[in-house]
Amino acid sequence: MRLVLYAFCKFASSNIKTHILEVFIIFFSLIWSILCIILFFKVWAATNDIADIKNMMQSFLNHTPNINYSPSQPSVVSVQPQSTEETKEENQIPKIEDLGLQPGDYVLRHIDNKEYKIEEVRPNSVLIYLGMMGGYRTLTPDQFTVVKSSNVKR
Repeated sequence: MRLVLYAFCKFASSNIKTHILEVFIIFFSLIWSILCIILFFKVWAATNDIADIKNMMQSFLNHTPNINYSPSQPSVVSVQPQSTEETKEENQIPKIEDLGLQPGDYVLRHIDNKEYKIEEVRPNSVLIYLGMMGGYRTLTPDQFTVVKSSNVKR
């Protein structure tokens, strides 16, 4: 009799532990699934208008400077031809070799009007470091102005 009672108590206690564990797993699975659904809708809302994000990034990276976007017709993107004044300005852009830049000099980036230190001078561009989140960027002479150069006598 004692043996049967002992076995029954062991069985009942292990059943209660298993039941509590099952409830615990179901509870956290339910919370996890709700959070995943919320995350899905947040990502969907964030990427709802890809055209605006694309135009913002293109203007930031300065790959296509003259893009017009019409919200009423999101599939139509028109590129305007450059004027002759802009073409003349491009011909007047100095070459990297003529600027006499060296690593350690500072340039003013036109996109964000911030000073950056030159990390490397390349034949047609310079390499700058934007920070941990921005990484390295290559700038051509039309994208920056020399601020502090080591070749300038002070």
